[in-house]
Amino acid sequence: VLVNVMKEFAKKHGLDTTKWRLLTGDDESVRQLAMVLQFKYQNIPDNEVSHSNIVTVLNRQGEIALQTLGEPKRVGEIVNILEKLE
Repeated sequence: VLVNVMKEFAKKHGLDTTKWRLLTGDDESVRQLAMVLQFKYQNIPDNEVSHSNIVTVLNRQGEIALQTLGEPKRVGEIVNILEKLE
């Protein structure tokens, strides 16, 4: 059921699923991950979620390699970090 919800969300918002990974999990796992990443979210009507605008890049060990709030102004830095992780 959740997979279908995520597919519908991607379609509704015009997301290219080859470029976006939409994740979900049980409530406790989502809460724990949000706390670790300092990511704030709240359920809103129409089965959607309002959340902070934060970009977090993790390395292969699951450690935060970069975290930036708001619109990524350091796109070049993000790209460089991602290229180094491959």
